[in-house]
Amino acid sequence: MRWKGLAGKVSTRSARLDLASRPSVAMVGTRVPTAYGRRVGEMLAGQLSAAGLTVVSGLARGIDSVCHEAALGGAGGTIAVVATGLDKVYPPDNRELERQISREGLVLSEYPIGTPSHPGLFPQRNRIIAGLSLGTLVVEADSRSGSLITADAALEAGRDVFAVPGPLTSPKSRGALELIKQGAKLVTCASDIVEEYVSSLPSKGAASASAGAVERESPADLMEKKLTSEELHLYHILHQGPFTLDELLASTRWDFGHLHSVLLSLIIKKAVTQLPGAIYKVI
Repeated sequence: MRWKGLAGKVSTRSARLDLASRPSVAMVGTRVPTAYGRRVGEMLAGQLSAAGLTVVSGLARGIDSVCHEAALGGAGGTIAVVATGLDKVYPPDNRELERQISREGLVLSEYPIGTPSHPGLFPQRNRIIAGLSLGTLVVEADSRSGSLITADAALEAGRDVFAVPGPLTSPKSRGALELIKQGAKLVTCASDIVEEYVSSLPSKGAASASAGAVERESPADLMEKKLTSEELHLYHILHQGPFTLDELLASTRWDFGHLHSVLLSLIIKKAVTQLPGAIYKVI
């Protein structure tokens, strides 16, 4: 079996080979995302899949995994392009996710059975991801992220490139911000992407459903509605990454008793969790 734009023979593991012919968008990013990156990736992947766009990614840790998981339950589903033979799973801790995608989505590889993971195979895997998709969205990436290779491959193939803006103070945002400066379309909601491909969606029904899909509130949005103004302020600070108690005291300029009270309330509401060493992060 061969797909247009792929150099070699493609092996697949899937219950949904139809996904290969559906309109799709690649979603890529850092293997070590911030809480902000995870939240945005989950929200956009879920909404794009609900709108009928298949989410393509590389089964890597971080943003790839978040996007695959979020897209699985939607109409668009997800495709995992792997840089090994189909009998290997890399990283090994994504074995269960790979099984789930093979049952509910599509896993494909250009490499023969028995091919182990090797650094030289990932750039070609990234080109396949870009070639299968109408456009590539960089969710969160630093200036040397491998996901920028996928963005370059998309440009070379005449595909669209999108990027999510992140906090200016976060190193994980530098790659995406640079892409936006170079002309990538800035994405703040799924409709920024869906509007580019409405004519490619399977039917008018799916296209019209996309309008509702992109406006559906994510779990994080619903959580924010439950928070007081002070809880929301602290919640947004923690979306930039884990913070120690001392760092939160410096960022909020609150006294210890007040900060501890707001943190405790966020923990009770299951918005924040405490890690060893008095470190706090968003759930």
